[in-house]
Amino acid sequence: MKTLTMLRLAEARPRLAQKAAPAKRLLGLLALLLCLLPGVLQAQVSPTVPKKRTDHNKQIIGYLTQWGPWKDIPGLIPKGSLNQLNVDYSQYTILNFSFFGVAVDGSIHSGDYRNPNIAQPGSVQQPAPLVNSDTYSSWDLYLLQGELELVQYISDGSYAYSLGYRNAAGGWTNVNTGATGTFPLAIRKQNGRLGLIDLAHQQGVKVMASIGAGA
Repeated sequence: MKTLTMLRLAEARPRLAQKAAPAKRLLGLLALLLCLLPGVLQAQVSPTVPKKRTDHNKQIIGYLTQWGPWKDIPGLIPKGSLNQLNVDYSQYTILNFSFFGVAVDGSIHSGDYRNPNIAQPGSVQQPAPLVNSDTYSSWDLYLLQGELELVQYISDGSYAYSLGYRNAAGGWTNVNTGATGTFPLAIRKQNGRLGLIDLAHQQGVKVMASIGAGA
């Protein structure tokens, strides 16, 4: 009986050794992988890429949406942050201001005036202003012109007065351009933050109008 037990143990040892061998090889591979992992991760997160348009000869086109500043994602994107002041102009050769829509007569308008029912049968897009000048419901003027001064009354000798603006029945008029409108009058603030067009031109970046499908 004792001899039989010892024979069974002797037969079992090779089988145990055979099962242990793959496990040892697996542990060895895992150890090697852990040694190489830091280098692999570093290569993935630190690529060498051009950071400015002057580093290459390619045309890099980006776009700034006129509705972007309305986006508000708590803890990620504060409302108003997706504006012309937070664009790295050094990366682009062309920036599209997006999106304008096309009306039934072929004219273009601010995306703010998009007909919400345009996808319905028989619906058409009526003509509308190129830029939405309502500073309380649109970012158009802030994005394009920059920091604004909202004038409720035009005093003689004021900055608005020097630009040709005058008080008129029901609002204001400009004696130089013939433009008219209602208050508040939005004019570029003296020494204020610049708009998209000026910032882009300072850096040699072209600004173009982008037409959006269904806008």
